[in-house]
Amino acid sequence: SSPRSRAYFQQAIMESAPLGLPFHINTTAATVASDFIEAVGCNSSSSTLECLRSAPLKTILSAQATAESEDFSDYELFRDYEAYNPTVTGPGDIEPGALPFQPFLALGNSSLYPPSEAKPLLAGSNLNDALLFLYLLFPLPVGPFATSNFLNKVYGDTDGVFVESYYPWSFPDGR
Repeated sequence: SSPRSRAYFQQAIMESAPLGLPFHINTTAATVASDFIEAVGCNSSSSTLECLRSAPLKTILSAQATAESEDFSDYELFRDYEAYNPTVTGPGDIEPGALPFQPFLALGNSSLYPPSEAKPLLAGSNLNDALLFLYLLFPLPVGPFATSNFLNKVYGDTDGVFVESYYPWSFPDGR
């Protein structure tokens, strides 16, 4: 949980949350914000906030898509794909992020929070929860070899195999 909100709840339920996906650190979130402001055309405005507020919806939606893909790198594929997530504190950050560390690190590591600070969490997902995102990310079918390589690249060789053991390649069209 976020240190800023910990006092306001005793337990939590998360549904369809991308726990395994890395969130932005402050510096990468700032890059996405800067790309977004530039795409809207507000980067040279004397009042960025007023410029953004007065921008047409079509411009905002177009800028959102541009900012999401502007700094796309295959190494940080999901973090860049999920451009508008909460931030976590990263190396060298002066200001803390909304969360002190990546959520997927907290799930299996009880040493990150003392037992007195731990909050019960019920995490759920739906069948084929990520399918929409996978279809957007992979518009064409891929095979099991490409799937394994992709998981290994995102999670590392050991953890990629572990993730695949729980979520095997099984979609008929290969996505």
